[in-house]
Amino acid sequence: MNMNKIKFYLQRIYRLALSFKKQEELVWKELKKLNAIADWKHGVYEKEKYIETIFELGEE
Repeated sequence: MNMNKIKFYLQRIYRLALSFKKQEELVWKELKKLNAIADWKHGVYEKEKYIETIFELGEE
């Protein structure tokens, strides 16, 4: 196994060991990060834990 596979495997084990609430917080944080890094047009609604993302498919 290379280092990336080992890191990914250990990360998955760690996340599975977390409580449901911590898992939810981690997913929410990563979802916001994904939208920001990808520079997608999006709106974040913290209270509802809701993200609205707009994708442009084409000119027509």
